[in-house]
Amino acid sequence: IAAQNYLSKLCTSYDDSAIPTVCRNQSADALICYYVKLAKQQDIVFATHMHLPDDVGIDDLDLCVIIGNCLENAIEACSKIKSIEPRFIDISTTISKGHLVIKITNSFNGLIQHHGNDLFSSKEGRDYGIGLGSVKTLAAKYQGHCAISLELRVFKVSISLRIPEIAASTRPMNISG
Repeated sequence: IAAQNYLSKLCTSYDDSAIPTVCRNQSADALICYYVKLAKQQDIVFATHMHLPDDVGIDDLDLCVIIGNCLENAIEACSKIKSIEPRFIDISTTISKGHLVIKITNSFNGLIQHHGNDLFSSKEGRDYGIGLGSVKTLAAKYQGHCAISLELRVFKVSISLRIPEIAASTRPMNISG
């Protein structure tokens, strides 16, 4: 229910007239467009390369929790970079071998809090640090995985979700801004 309220609030909290559709999945499109708008407001370059049909076989709320957590983390990471340095987010989705593959790459300031393989959020408060845990749990629910890698000042997350059947073939949609 909290996720439904979150999506409902997002859908009513922005003027989408200046942001094009990025994918055919309406829930994911509304969420991604919200983050595109936030990125533009903070002078963060945001690019999408989407192949995400309307009915991909993944629950819309689960899909939005995964994408929303990752994009929220990416926006936060970019916002900590000095404005004179490159700040970017790139999201892509593809369907390959019965899996939905989501890849999100973003710049960050090079500072990561971790203990072994576990990353810790720099957020404060009751709900800090649960985002990537939720993503990993949902990846497991769909017999997939979540991989994270760091290169210099680039953070990459790749999520694979097994889909029940490959959705009808659609053309990818791309925007850059």
